[in-house]
Amino acid sequence: RMIVKKWDQEGTDYLKLECGDMVEVLQHDIKTGWAHGKKVKSARGEPVEGEGHEGWFPDWAVDPASDKSWVELAAEEFSNLDQELRNLRRLDVLADPGDACDFYV
Repeated sequence: RMIVKKWDQEGTDYLKLECGDMVEVLQHDIKTGWAHGKKVKSARGEPVEGEGHEGWFPDWAVDPASDKSWVELAAEEFSNLDQELRNLRRLDVLADPGDACDFYV
């Protein structure tokens, strides 16, 4: 789900969120209005890995119209790519030799 409102964590059990971050909601408490989840993609579009990217956050920070998971959104992005790019077996052929870069599919 996409984050639409910034929220700064208040402790170690909470997740700091920026507008545009993508989270996977693991648990949602409708009575309290809190959700527990993990950040899977930063607002800059970079995958998020490591510790410190899972915790509680208020459900008002999540786009209520965002009913698609981050996996569904990534699949849509992939399907919208040019056919030539989707057919590539190795994305590193797009980079100049010696360039340091990461490719994510």
